[in-house]
Amino acid sequence: MSVIPEPPRRDLIAAAHAVRRAKVSDDVDCLHLELAHVRSSLVFQMHSQTAVTADESAPSPATVDAGRVRLLGLLNDLLFSRDGDGPGSCACLARALEVELALCRQARLEERIRRR
Repeated sequence: MSVIPEPPRRDLIAAAHAVRRAKVSDDVDCLHLELAHVRSSLVFQMHSQTAVTADESAPSPATVDAGRVRLLGLLNDLLFSRDGDGPGSCACLARALEVELALCRQARLEERIRRR
């Protein structure tokens, strides 16, 4: 039996929905808050990880870790990179779908590991 630390899958899915809501309303400030919240939760999760047993039929713990690292990189890129200083210089609204898909993909991956 494997153990994956929280936040559980539903938190990743809830974050994906929150990102979508902010994108649909074109609310950059709200989107930044959601991205920062997801990033904080992810960093906490990565630092509080417990051992996971490997199983050939499901994603490996290394795959889950790699997904978390990729997701963290995406979040860092959006939160800490700017193309310029003027309005509209943030690419977060344009890349919100990418974040949503990455969150959902990570949630599915972690759910497969939890079911082992």
